Amino acid sequence: MSQPIITVVGHVATKPRLTTTRHGRSMTVFRIAYTHRRRNRNTGFWEDGDTSWYRVIVWREWANNVAKSLNPGDPVVGSGRLSVKDWSRDGKSGTEAEISAITIGHDLRRGESTFVRVKVERPDVTDEDDILEEAYRQDDEAFAAAVAHGEGSGERGAGESDRPTDPYAVPSASHDEAVGGQAA
Repeated sequence: MSQPIITVVGHVATKPRLTTTRHGRSMTVFRIAYTHRRRNRNTGFWEDGDTSWYRVIVWREWANNVAKSLNPGDPVVGSGRLSVKDWSRDGKSGTEAEISAITIGHDLRRGESTFVRVKVERPDVTDEDDILEEAYRQDDEAFAAAVAHGEGSGERGAGESDRPTDPYAVPSASHDEAVGGQAA
């Protein structure tokens, strides 16, 4: 059964703790708290409701980024796979909501943040062009293998053999043409 993916908006409640598993994988663990607020119609003031707590786990390379970037009290938005686990220790028991993070970052509705790109070292790939070229090579090998096994005609579908020279190229149409107007 697949786990549901949820998005949580709240505040970092504990200092993110970066550790390494016995298998050598980086992992950062921290908690997010969200307190529901509502306006009391009788008094006109805002009141705190119940607080929901989420344990968040971040894996691999970006676990280090999260540990360096988030601090207790920071407003955050995060998405991930939710699992709910029962626990018991020292004669107490409870239920914990745990999120295996897919993405997380500062909630920019509540403040400013500065982004610093981190270069990830990949021993077999040096840059984005190499990544694209490797993907094309694998696609060509898979296509050739399928044809060799009689799974295709040896002809690619429309546009399949056309490779872009620049994966970030901007279409040549002007903005007016793109939205249905006439070019000047």
